[in-house]
Amino acid sequence: MDEPTASLDPDIADKTLSLIEDLKRSRNISILFTSHNMSEVTRICDKVLFLDHGKIVALDTPLELSKKIENSELVLIFEGDKKVIQETIKDGKIEFRGNNRVIITTKEKSIPSIIFDLSKAGIWITDIEVKKPTLEDFFLKIVRKD
Repeated sequence: MDEPTASLDPDIADKTLSLIEDLKRSRNISILFTSHNMSEVTRICDKVLFLDHGKIVALDTPLELSKKIENSELVLIFEGDKKVIQETIKDGKIEFRGNNRVIITTKEKSIPSIIFDLSKAGIWITDIEVKKPTLEDFFLKIVRKD
């Protein structure tokens, strides 16, 4: 299937993907699926192959490919002193956005201890979002040769 949802509205695209999933499951068949939409590839494909100038540059499951991006982003809305955050965070890159929002780029396994350490240091965390690497992040990495 070559770009089966290209130019479809979101509702019909979702129904098309559901049909493909049902077909794959009910008939126990393999489907060759090409798409530039990495969220669709993640949803439909068990294995992913990336080509660059006709050469295979990656072949694995969507999850394993996305795991090749080492860092996640921890986005926090907080109440407290920015200086305390800077002094508390030992592992990761810190970027403040406004007075009460910080983005911490770090390894996923460090996230629980960062939250615990900030809380212990008196930072009141009012919202947490963890942005894990996606297949699209991996695709961009290989395309941009990062």
